[in-house]
Amino acid sequence: MNIAAGVLFRYKILKYIDIYAGLAILIQGHNVTCPHCWESINVTLDLSVPQQSYIEDCPVCCKPMIVSYSASNGEVDELQVEASD
Repeated sequence: MNIAAGVLFRYKILKYIDIYAGLAILIQGHNVTCPHCWESINVTLDLSVPQQSYIEDCPVCCKPMIVSYSASNGEVDELQVEASD
């Protein structure tokens, strides 16, 4: 492998690592309180999606809850959890 090919290969690897690291930062865990059993639980949010609402079961009491959030620039702007009755 000549020097130019080695530099190009290293650049591609480093670029891939930077992209992967950036995506990993956009997947974050946040602590919330279950609206049914009032236990503190952790939900995983994909902050690459600017706004999302989904139903997730509480891992403690198994009752469904609606998780809604909005995000910008890799940070949560608003996070809300409510009972799904």
